[in-house]
Order: sequence, then structure tokens, then C-alpha cells
Amino acid sequence: MFNPFTDGGYGHFIHLPGYDNITDLGRTNEIGGPYGPYLVDKFTKGNSETSTVYFTLSTWNPYTTVLMKAELELKPLEPIPEYPNLLPILVSMSLFLVLAAFGRQIKRRPSVTFVSS
Repeated sequence: MFNPFTDGGYGHFIHLPGYDNITDLGRTNEIGGPYGPYLVDKFTKGNSETSTVYFTLSTWNPYTTVLMKAELELKPLEPIPEYPNLLPILVSMSLFLVLAAFGRQIKRRPSVTFVSS
């Protein structure tokens, strides 16, 4: 759901050595990374086509937690083309396959927004 490289994490609230100065003291050369997401049920909303999910996310460097918001949009299930070896597709699309059991899938790029720290 959240990619720190493409969704604006690195350089904004997660440290990437050589690109920013948002780091803990003495950890300038140590890359940060997202981990430990926890859903905030109270603010999560949705209907049959869209959902807005709030969650906390730890960042490792700097060692902190941020509040995130993800807006998910559902669309009808598209058939999977036939391939002689489905293993690479099954591994890379595990989320797709879980959601396919319910007849829907998440669009490829959900919108994820940093809310506050």
C-alpha cells in the first residue's frame, strides 16, 4: 500500500542518507524504513466502492511514528491472462489474489498521504 520511494516517504519523513537531514543524532548514514503499521479503526470509513484508512507507521530513522491516510478504490475483477507458469504472478500479486476471492481488487496505486507526526 505504501512505497516510501514513490509515495513521498524518503526525504520527507523517512531518512535517506545523502538526500535529507531528517535523522536521529548519530544515525546520518543509516537508512530509515517504514514498519509496524497499525490501523486506526475510529477514523476508517468506506462504502462498496471506496475506503479511507488511517494508520500509524513507524519510520526507524528518525525513530518515530507518523499518522498516515490511504484512500482505496475498488473496481471490478479483471481476468488473469493464461500463463504457462503462474508462480511468479501468484507471488507478486498475493494481495490481488486475496481480494479476488471477494470479487474485487484494489487499483494498482492507492493514494497514501502523510497526515502528521
